[in-house]
Amino acid sequence: MNTVSYHTDQKNMIFRYFERNNDRQISASEIKEELAAANQKIGLATIYRHLDSLEKQGVIRKFADESGKKSCWQYAGGNENCSGHYHLKCEKCGKIIHLDCGFVSDID
Repeated sequence: MNTVSYHTDQKNMIFRYFERNNDRQISASEIKEELAAANQKIGLATIYRHLDSLEKQGVIRKFADESGKKSCWQYAGGNENCSGHYHLKCEKCGKIIHLDCGFVSDID
């Protein structure tokens, strides 16, 4: 994990969870449940702090739902060019598909 500036067990666990689930969006409550299952007690404020740090480092990307009230994050793999293409989201399962096609820029 080269892109993370400091290492804590909790932050590493969050990072690894994103790596394992890199094809879908993850909520803070899902992370809390995952860590609880691994006997790691962590508050949501701490999770949000780690998510903010990982997002600033380009490791994950933040997505808001249609209402703008709930957020989810997805692994970006440190790919800073992730904002340079479109994302399609399945309305049934929530999976994000990276659409990296040159012709899409003509749609704008």
